Amino acid sequence: MTAGCGRSDPRRGREPRCAPRRAVRARDLRFSFAAARARVARAGVLLSLFGALGCAAPPVVGAGARQEGTTPGDLDACIEACVRGGTSSEATCRQACLAAGPAPPAAPGPAGGAGSEGDLEACIEACVQGGTPSEATCRQRCLGVPGREAEQPGTHPLPSSGPASTVPGLTSGTFLCATCTRAHTWRIADRVLYWNEVPYVPVAGFRNARVQLSDVNIWIDEELHGPRELEYLRQLDVATGEVSARGGTYVLLIGIPQPANRAAESLMGPAEVARITRKWATIAPYVSKEGLRALLLYNEINHEWRWAPQFRPEEYGRALGDLARQAQAIFGVVPVLYKVAGADGAFRNVLAAAGHASGLGFDIHTRSCVRGVVDARWERDLDLVARSMSALGDRLLWATEVGKSAGEEARRPAGEYWRGFPPFTAKAEIWCVVSRLIKAGFSGFIYGAPDRPEYDSSYRWYADLRLQIIQGVLSARR
Repeated sequence: MTAGCGRSDPRRGREPRCAPRRAVRARDLRFSFAAARARVARAGVLLSLFGALGCAAPPVVGAGARQEGTTPGDLDACIEACVRGGTSSEATCRQACLAAGPAPPAAPGPAGGAGSEGDLEACIEACVQGGTPSEATCRQRCLGVPGREAEQPGTHPLPSSGPASTVPGLTSGTFLCATCTRAHTWRIADRVLYWNEVPYVPVAGFRNARVQLSDVNIWIDEELHGPRELEYLRQLDVATGEVSARGGTYVLLIGIPQPANRAAESLMGPAEVARITRKWATIAPYVSKEGLRALLLYNEINHEWRWAPQFRPEEYGRALGDLARQAQAIFGVVPVLYKVAGADGAFRNVLAAAGHASGLGFDIHTRSCVRGVVDARWERDLDLVARSMSALGDRLLWATEVGKSAGEEARRPAGEYWRGFPPFTAKAEIWCVVSRLIKAGFSGFIYGAPDRPEYDSSYRWYADLRLQIIQGVLSARR
């Protein structure tokens, strides 16, 4: 099932799900390099760059002298950061780093790395011009965020064996974005996401014009170009900005661009990685905001992707797991889940990918639920998913589409996509399905229904159940 922000699909009868358009000038959405250059000219590019990178520069004590307390490792790290930041001469960087001495501890808050706004902007400009694909990643580096820093795409080695129980960046990390007011730490424990040490159980749904949810599901699943892409990005900017401004949260599905070649050996080839990350870097500034909590990579890929049978699931898992790290390097270090529909098709391939990422998103649309029992097909799938995920250690298991099914999708009239997924008939019916998912180990829930008046009652019931759902998840783990 697909749904998108601002996307209309006559074949499926879909409607846009973004807030109304607003007048946004393109220059308002771009980083002002001209302003940064003016500040750099006044402050001196090297001093501002070194200060932003954590290599504070006191008065020079001699070109060849290293101040007491600076270790060779500190010196090498400072030189490497300086060169990567865009300074052309290693000799110049070495001289400045030798004079700088040990880096001072970062001050709390977003200004911990750079001493002033001008210093920060100068550092970000140098970082972006040095080849880093995301301004958000550069800002995170220049601010000196504590914890694991997002790697540049393609720099993190694939694990040589099965997934570890805990992996920095996959099961824990620190998220900071260009507009974030603070660094957000998170970790996964007992298959629950803890955000700033508070349990985060998303009870989300698509944006509804009449029913406001605390947690929202935003999809990017249409690849556009030119003026249409700019308008699409503006709508995303409005949607994510509105949710973040009111203190809400959102889970972001990134469905584009899908790899052109799905064979495991070339899935993460340099050309393919570059094509994917270029598009992601275009999108990231519009969606990496305070309310972002997780990324879902691709939609129902156990069905829609072509999986070559000669490759083992673990080979695909490792390749797709590396793609999860590329996403973190661009959008920010948040949990990354792969999304499936049912436990058929290439489910084992995607399950292996979940083990090399932060977890698995699972879609379920059942025709009925009676006394905590769903359709027989889904009962079998849920049992398989529960057993499979228990072997992966602390990984998230979220229901990334919860809904009702009218039966075989093939029976739907042409152009009547949503007729196959009717509204719920009562609040108790929603709780019946969700409580069964909690029993199977799920800790996140997204209602998969369109922004249409006939679904408003279902959205209200779902919103009313939010605290009960969260309490149910936490109680199941005591």
